Amino acid sequence: MSINAYLNVKNIDKMLEQPPQAFSWIGFDSVDNCNLHCVYCHNPRTKQMIDLEKFERFIHHHVLTIENFQIGCQMEPSLDKRMVGLLQMIAESPAKPSRQFKVHTNGTLLNRHDARAMVEAGLTHLSISIDTVNEKTFSELRGGAKLERVFRNVKQFCETCPEVTVQFIATVTQANVDEMDLLVHKGVAIGAKRFHFREMFHDPRSPIVDHQKMEKLLLPPGRFQRLKSEIEKNYGDQVGLFFVDSPAIRQYGKEAHRNSR
Repeated sequence: MSINAYLNVKNIDKMLEQPPQAFSWIGFDSVDNCNLHCVYCHNPRTKQMIDLEKFERFIHHHVLTIENFQIGCQMEPSLDKRMVGLLQMIAESPAKPSRQFKVHTNGTLLNRHDARAMVEAGLTHLSISIDTVNEKTFSELRGGAKLERVFRNVKQFCETCPEVTVQFIATVTQANVDEMDLLVHKGVAIGAKRFHFREMFHDPRSPIVDHQKMEKLLLPPGRFQRLKSEIEKNYGDQVGLFFVDSPAIRQYGKEAHRNSR
């Protein structure tokens, strides 16, 4: 039976104690940090990085087979200068996935990594966290990040690697919910083929987020469902669309936190 697993700097030693297994999905954060401070991010951070010897031992001796491998889950993989090398290590091990080989990033540092080398290592999917095409809203939600830079990096990647499926992942809040239609429109124009919308959730117990801001960003009841209907009506026959409401996101966050320890 195949299982899902989340691998990071905190649990690598524990994972190395497990017997070899068949995996359906492995999510992997090689760093425990991010270069942005999104207003809705609940994840604590450190300066730790994965030990390459331990990681290599895991992918060669603790993975029997795997269908999907994702680099970048809760943290930002492009902060790691070794990112392309990690993809290559995975590609040359039993952990090379049979279905999807994905990098998930905020896109701000994507230009620092060799796109063609990523494809040569077997990359099949690139997902980008991007919430709006409004520069002011984007900067406010994503800790001062520059929208123009992200779009330029993604456009360049799409032109260099047209065979890779590019997906936008948007966290939907009261601040950007009315901008989702335009996000899809402009995303399609630069090469994105899938769009994943996640309703923002608020954990009032979090010691990290600004709770006053979070409460203002929460969607009113029913608004996410209306967004889903609007986007499906306008784009459902053109691109891949995925929607996850806040209860499902909250449950995923609990499970990821539990598995990361």
